[in-house]
This record gives sequence, C-alpha cells and structure tokens, in this order.
Amino acid sequence: MAKFNLFSTLKNDLDVDTVERTISVIPPLNKKDYGKVRSILLRLGGEWSIQDQVFYFPKCPQALLDRVLAVGSRSLNKYHFYPTPAELFEYMTLHTPLSYFGASQPHVRVLEPECGEGGLIRMLLEFGEQEGRHFDIDGYDLDPLNVIFCKEAGFNVQEADFLAVEPRREYDLIVMNPPFNGVEFIKHIKHAQKFLGKNGLLISVVPTEWILESGSCQASRWLLEQAQIESTAELNDGNFFEPGTFKNVSIPTTIICLNSAEQAEKILNSERYRDAALYDFDLYFDNTGKYFETLNELKMKEADSQEFMEAITRLVTTMLEKYSCDTVHIVRRFKAEYIAALMKIWSPTPIDNIPEIQLATPDQINPTAITNIPKTPFVTPVQISLTPNANIAKLPSPKPVQINFFDLLDNEESGKTAFMS
Repeated sequence: MAKFNLFSTLKNDLDVDTVERTISVIPPLNKKDYGKVRSILLRLGGEWSIQDQVFYFPKCPQALLDRVLAVGSRSLNKYHFYPTPAELFEYMTLHTPLSYFGASQPHVRVLEPECGEGGLIRMLLEFGEQEGRHFDIDGYDLDPLNVIFCKEAGFNVQEADFLAVEPRREYDLIVMNPPFNGVEFIKHIKHAQKFLGKNGLLISVVPTEWILESGSCQASRWLLEQAQIESTAELNDGNFFEPGTFKNVSIPTTIICLNSAEQAEKILNSERYRDAALYDFDLYFDNTGKYFETLNELKMKEADSQEFMEAITRLVTTMLEKYSCDTVHIVRRFKAEYIAALMKIWSPTPIDNIPEIQLATPDQINPTAITNIPKTPFVTPVQISLTPNANIAKLPSPKPVQINFFDLLDNEESGKTAFMS
C-alpha cells in the first residue's frame, strides 16, 4: 500500500460534486490519515453528514480545494480572515451612529476595506432594506478567492491590498473588520479614515489589548484619542465582547467609531470638548483619594505655590502616564489645562486671570521643565474650598506676585505669566 500523502489525496482522491456542493473521500484510509483529510475539509467550512456520508459546503468546494492546493493547509488563513459575527453587527445597529446614519439621505456611499467573503456587506444591505435606507457599497479584499465569492453574490468588490489603494475622500460611511495581527489593524483604520468625506463616520471592530498599552505605542495613542470622541463607553472593559465571540479568536473585542480627520481635529480643538475633558478629569481627581491626600498634606504643612506647582505637575504627569480602566476616558492632550485647574484650586494664594492656554498635543508638553519659579510670600493659611475662588474674600491681600506657569511647557512664547492676587 502506497504511503499516504495529504497533498496527493486532496488533489486526486476526493469526489467533488459542484452541483450539490459535496465532497466524499474515495479511497479507504486509516483513522489517522482520514483525520488529516477531515480536518482540512472542516476548516474549509464543510459539514459531515452521517446519513449521506459526504461533506456539505455552503460554497463551491472545488474552489476551496484549489485554494488549499495553492497556498498549503498551514496558510489557509494567511489573510487573517475572521468573519464578523451577527452579534457584533447587531451592536453596531443598536449602539452606534449606524442606528440612524443615512436616514435622511437618498443614498449613502459606503466602503468595506477588507470585506472577506462579504459578510458585513450582506448584513449592511439587509439592514438598509429593513430601515428603508440605500447603501451603495464598494469593497476590497486581498484574497482572490474571497473576491470571487463576493462577485458571485453581486457585490462590487475589487482584489487589492487596501493599504496600497490611493485614498479618495468620497465615502459617507466606512464599516470594517480589519486584520488584527498585533497593531496592524491601526494602520488599516488610519488609512481608511482618509477615505471619509468631511462629515463621514468610520465604524470598526478592534481587539482591546492596545487600549491599556497606549502609553508605549504612538499608533495606539493616536487611535485612543480619536476613539475617545465617539466611543468612550466602548473603551471600558465592561463593554467588551468576550473571547470566542469570533470563531477561533481567543481575545476580547470591541467596536469603535471615528470621525473624519478634519472633523476630529475640529472637535479636539474646541472649547466645548476641552471643558468636557476638564470636567471628567476633575471628577476623577476628586474621587481618587491618594491624589487628594497628597495635596492636602502640602496644604497642612503650609507649602508655597512653587511646591504646589511641582507637586501638581508630578501628580498629573503620573496620572496621564498610567493607562487603566479608570483613566482610559481622560483626554491626554489637555495636560496643561489640568495643571492650571488644580493650581487655581490648591495654590495657597489664589490665581486669577490665568491667560487662556493654547491647546497643546501631548508631545508638546515637557512636565519636568519647572524652572525660574519664584518663591511666593507666605500667606496666613485658611481653610481652602475645593471650589475655585470660593474663599477669596477670606484671604489677606498680599502684593501681586508673578508665577511663570508657562515655563512648564516647551516651545511656548516667552513672557506669558499667571498672576496671583
């Protein structure tokens, strides 16, 4: 009896019925060899029928076999293809702007950058039909077999490496499930954002490890800041989809939404967004005892404004460097504003008329650059309210003293000062 060869068996010893979409194994095999063949057929999507003694397939079995013979059984998922479960798409329709997106438009231009076998496209079209919305969908996929399946289903999909496709800012909506593969998915999301029109929306399935590792990865920090605008709740571990939601995927996942780059930058630099970020920071700070106690100890020992400035800068720096479930919602780019807000509350001499701070990105801030801060004359201690300026009337009136608050920031214009009165 000839030695078993898996490749030869798959190529020559299977009976493929392209009409009924079935495969049966012709020669008798021992249990071990049959197990190898069965494993491949199951991985291709086949379902064994005890009654008919064949494997049934939802798609053309010959095309699937040709793929195995072309790339090898170990590379069956070399394109990191994991179909999007219906459970995740249902979440998109209920808890993201997709629930209403396009309701007032005659048609919505949609892009699915890595469409696989077209599962997301199919679900989106069915959702649009139910809701009376018209989604005009384009798609790309790197796997030629997936492109064949999509074209057979009537979808407008092209074979291409999406990262090599020249961006065209013409889409209202992008829905995607990018290949995870480490932080590779961030490259795909960042590239996809370039295809959005000014008021466009991007919805993506993502893994979750990157969220708490953002401090060590520039790409992750970028995605976190973008996702915080629309998806704060989805960044909380209590809202993650459990491992196993995707078949054969043993990590938790979540769904995030991004605006177009133009719209995101407009929001991030708006006073309204800054004020909301300050409110969230203040709420977190007031409910974190160790930070409050540190500053209260300084107050009790009658520390001066320089000591408070240094302590507050250290506290805020430490807080923003830690990416935890408790701090994931805090916007990092407003570090200077957080320091200024705490100085107004805790400085022994109240600070009035702090000039408006120009919004700065995190890499523009140097928290250790504390220089040339003059000593502040001693002020008789009083009980200081946590509400800014609440006890100003109780304080003595020393001569105005200049505090070089903006020396904390790199690349700031010289001469900007904060006055204490």
